[in-house]
Amino acid sequence: MTQANRIAMPAWLLGLALAIGVIVRTPFSTDMSAFLPRSPDPAQQVLVEQLRSGVASRLILIGLEGGTPEARAEISRSMTANLKGLGDFATIDNGEGGIGAADQDYIWANRYLLVPPERLSQAGLREALEEDLSLLASGLEPLLKDGIGRDPTGETLRIIRMLSSEGDRHIRNGVWVSGDRAHALILAQTRAMGFDIDAQERAQDQIRRAFAANRREDGVRLLVSGPGLFGVKIRAEMKHDVTLYSTIAILMIVSLLLFVYRSPRVLLLILIPVASGALAGLAAVSLRFGFVHGITVGFGVTLIGEAVDYAVYLVTQTSPQGGPRATLGRIWPTLRLGVLVSICGFAAMLFSSFTGFAQLGLFSIIGLITAAGVTRRSQNSACWRNEYPACGIYTVSSTLLAASAVRPLV
Repeated sequence: MTQANRIAMPAWLLGLALAIGVIVRTPFSTDMSAFLPRSPDPAQQVLVEQLRSGVASRLILIGLEGGTPEARAEISRSMTANLKGLGDFATIDNGEGGIGAADQDYIWANRYLLVPPERLSQAGLREALEEDLSLLASGLEPLLKDGIGRDPTGETLRIIRMLSSEGDRHIRNGVWVSGDRAHALILAQTRAMGFDIDAQERAQDQIRRAFAANRREDGVRLLVSGPGLFGVKIRAEMKHDVTLYSTIAILMIVSLLLFVYRSPRVLLLILIPVASGALAGLAAVSLRFGFVHGITVGFGVTLIGEAVDYAVYLVTQTSPQGGPRATLGRIWPTLRLGVLVSICGFAAMLFSSFTGFAQLGLFSIIGLITAAGVTRRSQNSACWRNEYPACGIYTVSSTLLAASAVRPLV
């Protein structure tokens, strides 16, 4: 046995341990902005920023329906008080609080950004100053004299009056209600970014707990909507689909191989390169990008179809007389050419401006290289030589490897 063959098993086990260590600490994301350009133009940049951290992406609209208007209003006030005491929400508005100090400060700092041009024309300035004079003469001088010099057109008061007006929203029993009066409404804004699905899920759980804590037997039901809710549902559905279809694909492959070869030992030798490649691909993507997208894992399952072929060629071509080592020496140039062709095909994805596509390319390249390498060294394994005590150790390690490889899918 050569020196390379003697260190193959320890190196494989070490690589297994390192890959598992990386994957355990890897965040798995469903942020669809990973499939937006990494170097966007100004318009695309605005879209990306709004998807990730825009106000709209952090809004949750809460509705209370059923029961009596008084019961809905009471639950609305109680829920608002409970949610305002939590640190996960930047704003909780049910129509009874008006504009807070933080909002007033923000309006003051940005009062002239959206002023209509006519307000700053000669006629507009004259009208605003005449309005200031009338306000000063009305007895409001103590309230206005400190700010009128810095806000002569009164933009701050105008914006506050506009935002505080009940003309565009309906207030009944002291809380915000829908136009048909059938729902009490609460608008929540999370502090976490819209793409932080874990934080969005926690915020939604807190809303449901607040409702459950204040709900009585009055028939009031909770409705929740918003981009964060859609993100949580999409992640759950993606996780379900990836798990289901990956499991089906693996079971079909395992069943076919068992039917053809009728040997668990041969099945193990075929599947180990695939699991090794999947682990190595996930670890490489994590180290390069800092996270792994769920779509990368889902489409990466297609790696199984090609990586299985390497070990299948070796097993199929091996005869009792020649043995796996001689067979591998004969077919290795063909396998190597197939791996290189596949790498060239996937390499184009590495230069994509879309992070998700680049992840798919890197996952596939590293996975195929690892699968081919493990196949090449597996011909010296104890299972090939029918050394069953040693093969048992190999089997236990391989089982741990396979379990770790599918960990992101479940």
